[in-house]
Amino acid sequence: MDSLRKVYSKNKSSDVKRTIRELKNKVYNYSEMEQMVREATCNDASEPQGSLMREIAKGTFTVEFTSIMGILWKRIREEKNEQHPTKCAPTRAAALRVARLSHPTPLSRAGV
Repeated sequence: MDSLRKVYSKNKSSDVKRTIRELKNKVYNYSEMEQMVREATCNDASEPQGSLMREIAKGTFTVEFTSIMGILWKRIREEKNEQHPTKCAPTRAAALRVARLSHPTPLSRAGV
């Protein structure tokens, strides 16, 4: 939960939006990882933070995989807010990059 607090303290969104987001997180009982995905893909115009995307990418190798992908998939398909699908792309790219670096395939080790 400390990593999420750091994100909230660095976030440039207004206090009201942050309070509403925190309230929704509690009401819907989102896990810490789901909260991170929601924060990374929020309505703000700014890019998701690199540290947040790295944490999410690491989380895809844990039991949180299905919850992370569930939130990402929900946000990708959202039509009401164009920021959600736009911000999902760098988050997915970070997860793929970490996966490639953490678990190289035999072909990548051979230089192919």
